[in-house]
Amino acid sequence: MQPGPCEIEIQYTALSYIAPEKIQFKYRLEGFNNGWVDAGQRRFAHYAGLPPGDYRFQVIACNNDGVWNTTGAVYSFRLPPRYYQSAWFRVLMAALVAGLAGAGYQLKVHRVQARDRELQRRVAERTAELAEANAALVGEVEQRKLAQKKSEELQEQLMSASRKAGQAEVASNVLHNVGNVLNSANISTSLLADRLRRLDVNNLAEAAGIIEQTLAPGRAPGDRARRLPKYLRQLGGYFDQERNGMVAELKGLAQNIDHIKEIIAFQQNYTQVAGVLEKVAVSDLLDSVLRMYAPSYQKHGIDVVREYQPAPQALLDRHKLLQILINIVDNARHACDASRHSRKSVAARIGPRGPDRIVISIADNGRGIAAEDLTRIFSHGFTTRENGHGFGLHGSALAARQMGGSLTAASDGPGRGATFILELPLTPPSTDTPA
Repeated sequence: MQPGPCEIEIQYTALSYIAPEKIQFKYRLEGFNNGWVDAGQRRFAHYAGLPPGDYRFQVIACNNDGVWNTTGAVYSFRLPPRYYQSAWFRVLMAALVAGLAGAGYQLKVHRVQARDRELQRRVAERTAELAEANAALVGEVEQRKLAQKKSEELQEQLMSASRKAGQAEVASNVLHNVGNVLNSANISTSLLADRLRRLDVNNLAEAAGIIEQTLAPGRAPGDRARRLPKYLRQLGGYFDQERNGMVAELKGLAQNIDHIKEIIAFQQNYTQVAGVLEKVAVSDLLDSVLRMYAPSYQKHGIDVVREYQPAPQALLDRHKLLQILINIVDNARHACDASRHSRKSVAARIGPRGPDRIVISIADNGRGIAAEDLTRIFSHGFTTRENGHGFGLHGSALAARQMGGSLTAASDGPGRGATFILELPLTPPSTDTPA
């Protein structure tokens, strides 16, 4: 038989001379189907598409009495396979597949090794880059440390310059206020001297002569003696009026002297060493600053409104707070002085913010601040005043940050006033008890 699938038909028969039409058949094909197939009176078996292999066809029959011949007839045959269905071809294919698999594995190993070499090269390059970047970073860190150190030194210098500028500002205000008070004292002493010079003491001598003449023996009182009591009453009223005037002038002079003492005490307090934490009543300190500026505010026609809410004492550096208050109060004075408002005013407000912070605001209706200047108003060297030095607000902002707070400014624009807002903690974050 030829290799490959084919159709096979096997014909069979059995002899019976009595009743051949009653003969029955069964068959099976071992190697394909081991079960018996009941063929009835059909005398052929048909198979299609049998795979290559060895087969054994067996057929049995029964007569008209129903007796089966169990031995039957047998036919054996073999279907040869095609070359690609042969065992040697399968072995060859298995070897080929194994070879291809081995070649593929070697190729994969080669690729993995090549990839590993590439990875090692990249790692080496990246390591070198990281080492270089690390060296550069170390250098940059050192440079930043030096820059930070220089920045801290510069900040200390700026704080020192701001402090000196503040001291100069305070000294200038002290001299100005002392000068105003001394002018008032000088006016009071001049008025006292004028009143003393105007006292009509000569009339007292004349009155004494009239009394002596009246009391002389044998002399009757004349018209002048009779007018003397009225004159003395008028003279007493005059002296009483002059006495009251002098007492009032002396009282004003004493107040001026007390004011001078207060101003000098304020200056001494400002020049004390900074950095000491103490409990401070913020409202009292702000009142001291406003009293120091009172003569200047009065001179420029500036009304001061105080709106103080109850607030606890704050543990802070009195000197730094004083420096900030002096700067923003003085800034409000200059802003009002440069405005065209007929009624100039400054509102000083104090109030708590939450359980552990306090807010101080100084609002004026002065010349205001342009929007583009609000972002740089606290920059070092920036000022909107002709004779300003640009230290005050910058130093004040630094001092506020050093105390754990902030100093900000708000304004609706030129000619609409400005508000400086100082927010401070009641207790510094890293401090529990006063020094």
